[in-house]
Amino acid sequence: MTAVLAVTESIDTIESFEEQLSAAMISQDDAVREIKANVQQTATSTRSVHELVSEVAQSSDLVTDAMQQLADVVNQMGASFRKTGDPTAGLRT
Repeated sequence: MTAVLAVTESIDTIESFEEQLSAAMISQDDAVREIKANVQQTATSTRSVHELVSEVAQSSDLVTDAMQQLADVVNQMGASFRKTGDPTAGLRT
C-alpha cells in the first residue's frame, strides 16, 4: 500500500502544480492582453498628439505670415507718411 500511497501523493502533487501553472498562464495571458491594449492606446494617443502638434505648427506658420504682412503694411504706411505726411497714401491703388 505504501507504494500506491506514494504514487497517489505524487499524482496529487503533480495535479496541484498543473492547476497552479494553469492559473499562472491565465494570469500571464490576461497581463499580456492588458499590455497590448495599453500599447495600442498609447500609439493612438501619440498619433493624436502628433496631429495636434502639426496643426499648431501650421497655425503658427499662418500667424507668422500674417504678422509679416502686417509689418509690411506698417512699413509702407511709415514710408508714405515720411514722404507725404499721409500714412494711407501708399496703400491706395
